[in-house]
Amino acid sequence: MILAVDIGNTSTVAGLVESGSNTVVAFKRFATDAARNAKEYNGLFASLLSGVKQHGGGGTDTVSSIEGVIICSVVPVATVGMIAPLRELIDKPVYVVSTDGIDIEGATVVEQYMQSDVENRGEVGADRLVNAIAAFELFGGPVLVVDFGTALTLDYVNAGGVYCGGIIAPGIGISLEALHLKTAKLPLVSLDDIGERPGGRSEDVPNVVGRSSIESIKSGVYWGTVSMVDGMVERVRRERGVLKRVVATGGFAATVAGATDCVDEVDEFLTLKGLGLIYERKG
Repeated sequence: MILAVDIGNTSTVAGLVESGSNTVVAFKRFATDAARNAKEYNGLFASLLSGVKQHGGGGTDTVSSIEGVIICSVVPVATVGMIAPLRELIDKPVYVVSTDGIDIEGATVVEQYMQSDVENRGEVGADRLVNAIAAFELFGGPVLVVDFGTALTLDYVNAGGVYCGGIIAPGIGISLEALHLKTAKLPLVSLDDIGERPGGRSEDVPNVVGRSSIESIKSGVYWGTVSMVDGMVERVRRERGVLKRVVATGGFAATVAGATDCVDEVDEFLTLKGLGLIYERKG
């Protein structure tokens, strides 16, 4: 079993991934905080491990079954602060997926094992390449990954498994925050009340034409994101041709992806699965 950790700008997701099957058996999501100390990290990871029962065992058995740790991060300071607590708690090798190849004390840097056709591979967020690897492995190509995270990203992998770049736009959280901070009267609004309904369609979605400022903001951000994703996917198809799959992931995927016309699959653990694949391929 592998402990995979995806450190995003807003939240961090840690999960236990079964070797071979690449199944996520348990996970924990918590806010990314570059100032978090070792004791706090120990508590968070101990909570994840102690909540798992494997073969009738508890946290101790889970720790002993972990063969290593692999991290993907877009917040370098948070990565550095996390490594020592993980090594103390797990006492196994820690690997960090990197696009720039910079050494990190206490960890071994690993590559993403995917060819790319971009101007500067070091500029590409490690999480985007990890998602691309997972999507191509699971669904083949050409495949497009839509990540509803802090930023909204769309990443394209061709039929030969080559990462060809993508699209970056403001995510839902950034949009809601910007409307509040950059205006004098608009409130800070959340989409937390929009839940996922069985079958992938969200419930309590806002009316397109809002009858209050809050409802209007929700409509603009929610339906604006849906329309942008549908429109951008269509433009990718015009430029690149047929897509085998459009795969959604990220913190807001469950809220928004079901309302699009273009998303074929939603996998909230796509990044963790990609980390599991990279761990197995590292040799």
